[in-house]
Amino acid sequence: MVVKMVDPLLMIPGPSNPYPEAVKEANSRFIPHYGEEFLKLYWETVNKLKRLFGTKSDVYLYPGQATSVVEMILNSILDKGDYIIFIGRGFFVDRFRRIAELYGGKPVNIASERIGSRINVSELEYILKSIAPKAVFLVHSETSTGLLEDIDSISSVILDNTFFIVDAVSIFGAIEYKSDEWRIDACIGYSSKALGALPGVTPFMLSEKLTNYILDRKSHKGFLNDLKTWIEYKDLWKHHPYPVSLSSPIILSIKGAVDRILDEGIKNIEYRHRKISKLSIEYASSIGIEKLPEDGFESPTVTVGLLNNNYDARHIAEELLKNYNIMISTTWLIGLNGLRIGHMGYNAREDYIEKTYRGIEEIIKSYK
Repeated sequence: MVVKMVDPLLMIPGPSNPYPEAVKEANSRFIPHYGEEFLKLYWETVNKLKRLFGTKSDVYLYPGQATSVVEMILNSILDKGDYIIFIGRGFFVDRFRRIAELYGGKPVNIASERIGSRINVSELEYILKSIAPKAVFLVHSETSTGLLEDIDSISSVILDNTFFIVDAVSIFGAIEYKSDEWRIDACIGYSSKALGALPGVTPFMLSEKLTNYILDRKSHKGFLNDLKTWIEYKDLWKHHPYPVSLSSPIILSIKGAVDRILDEGIKNIEYRHRKISKLSIEYASSIGIEKLPEDGFESPTVTVGLLNNNYDARHIAEELLKNYNIMISTTWLIGLNGLRIGHMGYNAREDYIEKTYRGIEEIIKSYK
């Protein structure tokens, strides 16, 4: 007897349930990762992604996870002893800081004393002028804390000779991005979070400033782990402008998701995400979950809230999946007793939020 499994509702900080248009496009045909038909798909998808990044610069598609792209960028930029500023507190900021150390960088962390608070931009400006770092690294939407940093203010103080690297993984496709206006040199998205496609491909953009810097470097620092390889292959192999194979079903799904986003309109997409974020925070507050980020600093794609010690976050997440087939996450990444509820891409919907919190409320009531 074959038991048909029902996919869970993924109200986690990624992956999210994909847009139906992304699934339909992925199943529409199977083609190899080269040839006239795929190249047409590839360049059409890349050019549409430029609109989501808000850039006229080059966009690339990396067949792997976003952390791999972050590591490649840090390896490509940093030389031994280079200062690099990491902004904020959280699991992913800490991870990327450790990666920078592996490549000889000297990380400097600027963060608020309180988890969930934004940095003091004046402090950032002072340190920038004091140490003239090679790069500044920002996790724009830190899903371990639910904090959205003020990228407008941060970008305004970045020095002309400093590279600005932005992890937009959990927010790319959810808000209007302005990479060129914000003077971003490297911006990293992902396929299966707010973008709403299938997992496995990381879109990223590189500014002309960073591209020229990499090309001016005479030697390589690796093959796949070096931006120089990716930049060179774009022109070296016109028939195959990437150094390794790409998955055509995933690229098709990205095209379907991007078309859906552009059809809805990126400003409408951002409005929908912010509206759902506000609704999620209201539901959380109504059942006694204390929001972690300060007011006005919340990510529009994930709600992070703390529970009192009468409740066990992991138990609530387990019961919600077992009894309601809804998956959420917890704040174990930062050592706190709380919940992380994603509402990104296709899952940024009122009915999904209502269903999720109803389940959480019932589980909390069962404690009494």
